[in-house]
Amino acid sequence: MRQFLCALTAILFLMSSVPAWAENSREQAEEAQLIKDMILYYGWHGDAADEEIKELLSALKDADADKGELWENIMDYWRYANTDLIVHTEKLPEGLPEDDSLALVILGLALNADGSIQEELVERLQVGLDCAAQYPNAWVVCTGGGTAKENKDVTEAEQMGKWLLGHGLEEKRLILENQSLTTIENAEKTLDILHGQYPQVSALTIISSNYHVARGVLLFETASLMKKLDVHVVSDCAALIPNKLYTADYLRKWQMYNMLQLIGETELAQQYINDPAHFPVPVLTDQAEAA
Repeated sequence: MRQFLCALTAILFLMSSVPAWAENSREQAEEAQLIKDMILYYGWHGDAADEEIKELLSALKDADADKGELWENIMDYWRYANTDLIVHTEKLPEGLPEDDSLALVILGLALNADGSIQEELVERLQVGLDCAAQYPNAWVVCTGGGTAKENKDVTEAEQMGKWLLGHGLEEKRLILENQSLTTIENAEKTLDILHGQYPQVSALTIISSNYHVARGVLLFETASLMKKLDVHVVSDCAALIPNKLYTADYLRKWQMYNMLQLIGETELAQQYINDPAHFPVPVLTDQAEAA
């Protein structure tokens, strides 16, 4: 009997004792859920979800003050990218760094099947070349990996670099990031190259098509904040590409897709593309109360 009671006591003790690693794992999962919910709320509802996002941020700050501050900055920047960001065309504004602490990042675009450059990408490159003439000491970064279906020997970055060199850019200014296949990877891999090989760079301009600039600015700044780098987006410039499909709501949901990828929610992000009918759309508080 005594042995049974001892064994029972030991079992009860083990059941009541949660290992530190398990507790930490649970807390991390809860924090990850708060961040995911913020991304879903803003991505789907925009500014209409302000109250829900404030509550989620408050809960995240209570759990982890540093992480809460980081995501408050990220969410504020996301709103800025969609509301107050000035998308420049033709040229960059004056007053940017005049030395090699500035990098002009030209975002790639899928190549034609044979490996040639699409006309839209040529327009981005022309904008980038004009910006490079404005700031002659800035680095010029071309981003993008192998996207030509019938030509695996070329990458977006390499084809972009050839075009720029053929139109007068000095080779010593050119940086190629030729491994990425998404805008998220453009940001993460470019930042890794700059941080590792060009530590003097602290300011970025994002050059893309007008409909894509806000997403590029958002992802580069967010990736830098998450990596805790002292590298920030200071401006942008865009090629004007008219398209009625690119409404503010449509573009914000694509930003949501990328932000989910950025926090590792790749399956959920892909569900938005492959199975939108079952995507977990968050319900606003006032809508839930009305129902």
